[in-house]
Amino acid sequence: MQRALLPIDVCERIIDSCNSCPQFFYPQHLADLRACALTCQDWVPRSRLNLYSSVRLRNVRQLDAFLNTIAAHPFLADFVQELVVGRSTMTPDNPSERYLPFAHAALVSALRGVRRLHLCHYLWQAHHPRYIQLAARYPIVELSLLGGTYQTLADVFRVVWAFEHLQVLRLSIAELSKDSSSLPLVEFIKRRKARICCHLETVMILGPALLGTKTFPPIGCFGNSLTYLGLFWTPELRYVPSEALLLYLSTPSTLQHVAWRADCGAIWKLGDVHNCKLYVRNSLQVIPADGPLRWVTLDFRAPTTTGNMSRTLFLEYTIGSDLFGIKLHRTIWRLEHFKSLTLLVPESDQARYGAA
Repeated sequence: MQRALLPIDVCERIIDSCNSCPQFFYPQHLADLRACALTCQDWVPRSRLNLYSSVRLRNVRQLDAFLNTIAAHPFLADFVQELVVGRSTMTPDNPSERYLPFAHAALVSALRGVRRLHLCHYLWQAHHPRYIQLAARYPIVELSLLGGTYQTLADVFRVVWAFEHLQVLRLSIAELSKDSSSLPLVEFIKRRKARICCHLETVMILGPALLGTKTFPPIGCFGNSLTYLGLFWTPELRYVPSEALLLYLSTPSTLQHVAWRADCGAIWKLGDVHNCKLYVRNSLQVIPADGPLRWVTLDFRAPTTTGNMSRTLFLEYTIGSDLFGIKLHRTIWRLEHFKSLTLLVPESDQARYGAA
């Protein structure tokens, strides 16, 4: 960029800003980055770096095209840091349309710098069971399983455990075709070797499907290094967490931060707020008071509003005295146990649209 009229750092920040889009599904930024590349020859390298930093593969045709591209220009493979595989929505039931062998031997060996893998509605059943071992050759530290159908929870953990260097995990499973009984799952979890999930510190549950099962999360499924656990609440979960979740939270662990993301639909109603608060309270009260937990986050900012309730009333109803004043092993949880309590509250209809 020696001939650029603007400073180099300004040009690079302009190009980089076109890549700061919502995670996973971002078709618009590609057109913006292409436009940057066509602005002038000096903008091509930075635009290309951003274009190839995240690669999205939706079908076999795109996979073949990408393989041909890096075969012709091997240096482009070094730019790839993130791999997004699959479609943002469920595709037709025809397995041939969902077949996408992203763990291609040539691709695995070429993408040495990829660190984030997001699998969207991926059809593992289309592959041999050992295909997971080939996929695990990617040096992944951040994994997202978004949507998709698995037969049992054991099948979910077979995928998760394959990535031994995993640090961040996001789970949003659409459906379990067979909710296995607790005994076989417990026996399966016991097979986890010490090296598996030994680096896993952050787990986020992005949907209610797993939290609605009777056996999730089983103790030991995420290893012994977890410090952040993100949970999800919707009205169908009501106010009573599953026994498995309560047992998981009550077990002494390294957990330091628990966050709930709540979504009730279009408008928050008092009944929904009450149930969500009870769900959180019932979850908190089983956590050992002398444990390392210090941060709690309650996020109510899903695409909803507080309706006619003011944000002040919403907050008062949410964090009433009964949220933290709960007896636990003959002791009282007090707010000072936490270094930080974060509440993220949506706007009311009046605040969002203005007074009529």
